[in-house]
Amino acid sequence: MPKVTVTCQECGKEFEVASYIIRQGKGKYCSRTCLGQAQSKIVGENHPNWKLKNNRICEECGKEFHSNNKSPRYCSINCKSRYQSTYNRGVNNPTYKGKIKRNCQTCGKEFEVYPSRVEYGQGKFCSKECMITRIKKNCEECGKDFLVIPSLLKMGYGKYCSRQCQDKARSKIYVGENHPNYKEKVSIVCQTCKKTFYVNQGRASSAKYCSIECEKDRIKRNCLLCGKEFEIPKSRIIGKRGYYCGRDCYYQDRTNRFSGENNASWQGGISFEPYCPKFNNKFRERIRVWFNYQCSNCEQPQNDKKLCVHHVYYN
Repeated sequence: MPKVTVTCQECGKEFEVASYIIRQGKGKYCSRTCLGQAQSKIVGENHPNWKLKNNRICEECGKEFHSNNKSPRYCSINCKSRYQSTYNRGVNNPTYKGKIKRNCQTCGKEFEVYPSRVEYGQGKFCSKECMITRIKKNCEECGKDFLVIPSLLKMGYGKYCSRQCQDKARSKIYVGENHPNYKEKVSIVCQTCKKTFYVNQGRASSAKYCSIECEKDRIKRNCLLCGKEFEIPKSRIIGKRGYYCGRDCYYQDRTNRFSGENNASWQGGISFEPYCPKFNNKFRERIRVWFNYQCSNCEQPQNDKKLCVHHVYYN
């Protein structure tokens, strides 16, 4: 696209611009900087949006000023704020509401207060003295004299001198059937002595014994694996437990009963491959003892991890 050499109307520098831009009435300045400088000189009456300013007098300070607004009253925001704070008070304020009469809750004196204060729960006392005034009262728990605000007495509070006295009084009043959350107790038969006892409904599903002695009542039994005699609570026998003297015998018996073909996951002994079923854990432990728990290659001793045992020729 052909370009034309043009002289900037601001700085006089020559520059090239496309011909179609000139046809649009543009391309008069070489850069945005020159454009901005040229437009900044078009001010006042030379500006296309110029409007004749009206002369006004400020209602606050009396100073003459010019403004394009239709009805300006103040020369600045400070004058406007100062005028409104001076003349828009009390009855002169368009949102003014008259005061209402109330009686003081302490001395009973009649006084006036704004409705907005009443809406926010204020305006109950005629002065600070009445608001802070307290009266003497005897604690219903310990009998000690203490000071309390009259407004609390009207709401039903101020009966106790401290929270400790309040808790003590409530612990005596709200007990048993007097408690609002009281529920009748449930009768249960003790699993040891067969005695009937009563518990709260919340313990009905877990309570089984009437006392600690019945719960700890023990009997003697013999371990199914080692035959050792041991003592066990009756509750464990009722729950179909207490067959072994300890966890070691319990796990060893499970290993004996649920190993090999007796296991539900038995797959023909493929876990021993490539060795025979005789190459089990007992046999590996015997080999570790034979080599004094040391590696036969590097002679390093066994640590937290057991040494790996395999055939000498890996076959």
